[in-house]
Amino acid sequence: FFFQAEDGIRDKLVTGVQTCALPIWVGISSPHKVEILNELYEDMKREARRPENQLEVVIVDAGNDAVKQLADIEAFVAQKYDGIFFLAQPSDGLERLVAKATAKGILMFNHGASPVTGTTQNVVLDQHHTGAQVGRFAGRWINEKQGGRAEVGILGNSNDPWLTIRTQGMKDGLRE
Repeated sequence: FFFQAEDGIRDKLVTGVQTCALPIWVGISSPHKVEILNELYEDMKREARRPENQLEVVIVDAGNDAVKQLADIEAFVAQKYDGIFFLAQPSDGLERLVAKATAKGILMFNHGASPVTGTTQNVVLDQHHTGAQVGRFAGRWINEKQGGRAEVGILGNSNDPWLTIRTQGMKDGLRE
């Protein structure tokens, strides 16, 4: 989408046009604080501060509370943000919230592990392939440092079906 402001086109995000008054308000709903996400959010804030972008970015942290995260996203919708970026566990409640937001013209960007129906944009990985790459790397390390034998434990997330696929990829990569 282009965010099209009163004075012209702002930023190419995907295809299409969305008209917004300036500044453009973007809400970011984070499930929790971790270093890689903190770096991503700092990059987003830095880009938003560039005068030509005229973006206001508000980041909220759900503190690993899925119910709070849905409430945070719902608050962005109620406050009529122009766009909402989120990483959230899939749920029927999230899909209903996305449908409500997009019906109001709010752009919804999902960067979570699982695709969410109705979003403006889903950015997801090939979970099995990504997991297999991690598993292969671990297998090489075991071969080089442990003589090819080691007890292995995998911490996976069974709450998200797509992360379960990533975990299976890790197991498959280890076996290669």
